[in-house]
Amino acid sequence: MYTIGDLVKRDQQAEFRNDVQLSSYEDANRNLALVRSYLFTTVAPPGYVASTSVLYSLMDSFLNDRLENRFVVIANYGHGKSHLALVLANYFGKSSKSDEVQTILGKINKAFSNSATALRYKEFKENRGEFLVVRIRGDMAGSLREQFLNSLEKALGEHSLPGDLHLPGWYKKAERYLEALQGAELQKANAYLEQQEIDVPMLIQEVKLKRDRAYDLFVNLYAHLNEHGFKPDMGSELSLNDAICWAVREFCGPGKPLGGILILFDELNLYITNYAQHSAAGNLQDMLNGVSNCQGKVAFLAFAQQDPITIAKNILAGGIANQRDSLLKELTRIPKQLVLYSLMESVISSYLNQPNDVWQRFVQDSAVSLPLSQATNVALDQFRDRYDKLGWSSIQKFQDHVTKGCFPLHPITTALLCSVQFQQSVTTAGTPRNILGFILEQLEKLTEQSVLIDKRINWVLPIYLVDYFGERLPAEHYQAYQQAIQRIKPDDETCKFRSAEQADVVKALLLQEIAKLKARDDDQIELVASMVGRSQSDTQKCLRYLSDSKVIAWNQDGRKSYGLWSTSFNPYKLDQILERKLGIVTLNWKDLVTFSQEQLKATPVAVPWGHQQDWQAPEYIINCEPTGHRLPNYRQDIV
Repeated sequence: MYTIGDLVKRDQQAEFRNDVQLSSYEDANRNLALVRSYLFTTVAPPGYVASTSVLYSLMDSFLNDRLENRFVVIANYGHGKSHLALVLANYFGKSSKSDEVQTILGKINKAFSNSATALRYKEFKENRGEFLVVRIRGDMAGSLREQFLNSLEKALGEHSLPGDLHLPGWYKKAERYLEALQGAELQKANAYLEQQEIDVPMLIQEVKLKRDRAYDLFVNLYAHLNEHGFKPDMGSELSLNDAICWAVREFCGPGKPLGGILILFDELNLYITNYAQHSAAGNLQDMLNGVSNCQGKVAFLAFAQQDPITIAKNILAGGIANQRDSLLKELTRIPKQLVLYSLMESVISSYLNQPNDVWQRFVQDSAVSLPLSQATNVALDQFRDRYDKLGWSSIQKFQDHVTKGCFPLHPITTALLCSVQFQQSVTTAGTPRNILGFILEQLEKLTEQSVLIDKRINWVLPIYLVDYFGERLPAEHYQAYQQAIQRIKPDDETCKFRSAEQADVVKALLLQEIAKLKARDDDQIELVASMVGRSQSDTQKCLRYLSDSKVIAWNQDGRKSYGLWSTSFNPYKLDQILERKLGIVTLNWKDLVTFSQEQLKATPVAVPWGHQQDWQAPEYIINCEPTGHRLPNYRQDIV
């Protein structure tokens, strides 16, 4: 019998994709591996752009100085923004003869099926050569100014450039002065700096790193060491606008070694979240001024999960008006939004390879072919709209792209991953839990396991999504799910289904509600059974048991479907009110007899030997125990 590992050969580069970061550019082996693993897209629905279009827009901004050169790419996490940023850094930053650029051009050529369109990407790179690529991230510590100046200096060092590559301004002078301190003067300097909890070597390091406070620390120290107490004329702080314009004048354009400057700003949403309330808008404005002043030579491309202005409005709602307005004003200076489209089914399929010869032998088993067909039909029925638009509504295409292409993911798991917008979040370790992370984690668990367990396919079931993403799922739905889980009784001899089995069914209902799948009646039972990996008969019984236990709701009014109770509704409230109201009532045997005689009529019995009234049968309400009971128990015990 095959194992999952026999049937699925993961792309060896996939280990790098779990958490792609722009900083991987600095690791030669990792960088090349990530470039080789990227998959370009060439088409997108209206309102979206393909990854090749993002690259094309940047090329155009360098070819025409009248075109917009400030962009933001928007896409939900797990859709390859950082991966695209890394590929763009390589395309612009590396030599046209490098392995990285040759790999990228080959992938573009393949994406366009060797058409003439791909030739323009090649010609642009050969004609314009290398670019200075400044890489900044919104999740890094320190100010935007510090990060940009250090990244600019680092980017200069990545090219064989003539002359002094140090940034203009006071930095080098200050370094030389501090490094020359010795003897009594050095001791005096350290004693003064001790008030700031640093010493001269630490100040030298802060100057090298362009720390915001380094300028004031240095000039004040200089004044302290100077017998007249005057501060040196070091010039003003280097602005980001001036730094960009200086780099363009020195290194970019005709007759210069570089074709231009590309500024890549990954995780812009985190920058807004973390620093918007720390008066950071001035740095952003300063940088964007430099970009705007150098059209045709400089381009700026940021990456975010949502529209940056929407993010800023939500974060600063109710905050200081001036601060909010200032940030919003600066964000409007990134006028062109590109909503990235990634066909995730194709991306997942590119990670997972099922050798055809092994697959064909596998599906010949009737224990395999029938469940595969059933899973295909259920998934295609429930996600018909999506796959109609993709042109995958035929059984054969869906099987090729999803059922087989994304195996061992259950087709519904794949469809959910690709269509449900999971909320971004960060684990305690600071690593985003993304779509590819989920897939790789599941593969690690299943690789050595048999592909069939108890004659059932060992799928990556949809309900595993709930375990992995947890609180990262939409809050309203997840809270309703948590309340339902809390209502499940612990395992004991009275339970018809184990608590884990009940929880699985509740997870399936959660996913159905998140994905807005309208399955009802028998179709819902079939859907839930597919999600939990059990028979429809067992699933139907478990749903009914959960409904009878008031763990979930049964909507009989036309919908005939099961669902989660609203978080604001308490299904036990009526019982609790009755218990409270009737709890004080007691009934004994005499009460029951009196009540029966007063309220119940005797039933006439027809007999041949007399009148039916003479033989009428009196009716009594009795308790199954000889002693009295409180009314709540009495309701259950009456026979």
